[in-house]
Amino acid sequence: MNLEGGRYEMANVKTGLLYYSSETDRFKSDLRIKRLKKGMGCDGYAVYEYILNEIYRVGGCFLVWDESTAFDVAEYWGLKETKVNEIVRYCCAVGLFDKALLSNGNVLTSPSIQSRYVSMCIRAKRKEIIIPEQFDILPEESKIILEEYRKIQEGCGKVKKVLKKGKENSLSGDKEKFPPPELLDKPLQECYSELADNRTWEEAVTMNTRNAGHREFTPEMFRIFLKRFFEKLQNEGVYAKSPKDAMSHFARWLNIELNRQNHENNRNNYTSKQEANAYALDLLQRHKRELEEGMAGEVERPF
Repeated sequence: MNLEGGRYEMANVKTGLLYYSSETDRFKSDLRIKRLKKGMGCDGYAVYEYILNEIYRVGGCFLVWDESTAFDVAEYWGLKETKVNEIVRYCCAVGLFDKALLSNGNVLTSPSIQSRYVSMCIRAKRKEIIIPEQFDILPEESKIILEEYRKIQEGCGKVKKVLKKGKENSLSGDKEKFPPPELLDKPLQECYSELADNRTWEEAVTMNTRNAGHREFTPEMFRIFLKRFFEKLQNEGVYAKSPKDAMSHFARWLNIELNRQNHENNRNNYTSKQEANAYALDLLQRHKRELEEGMAGEVERPF
């Protein structure tokens, strides 16, 4: 490994990409992009996109940030280097880059950048996908997918060696496998659309939720809660998720939300009953006082 001039090289390992995917709704739904544009204007977004392109082009999932790299960005957009560095720090502040890695390692990356990199490398069927350990902030679900992919690649390598030795008969049960599409991270909007269109899963969740005691739960409520769930993920800074992980995460979240709402409804009903009882008692006491005062008046009245 070699760290020099803004490049992090690994011998005989291809790291950079020729192209990368980008969410089409990022201007509408990505709060980090909105904050960057509001805080730093068009210069801020131009610098961010340039750096993002260099991350995928050079290191694949990260970029060494030094004076040379800052100069390249500033020279390309006709900005001062101090302005470029200010924009980079702001990107860290809003969560577009990891602040700790910039401070401690002069590296620009983020969990979503690394997750997208792994997903694109798997789709491209890269033999080796390497994220340097000291820069690794890959989300847990992406780590699981990457580990499974590496096991499959290792198995495929063994199969090829056996074929090369001419032992084809031993391969009757071995086939090349890749992670199914539902295990791969997808942009949040794409993941939401896939789950929203899955009527079989919708019916299963609705039926099981009713059987669990939530008798009023309907398919319409399912779709409302699903939309709220993905809005919650978006607000938490999640911009890619595998459909399978999203399905299991949603099921747990839905159960918690419904139980919480039932608890609040029961508490509100209890409070309403208390208020009604207190009001009735107050009326009764007031009526009793009026009767007593009326009787006293009759005694004192002269005849």
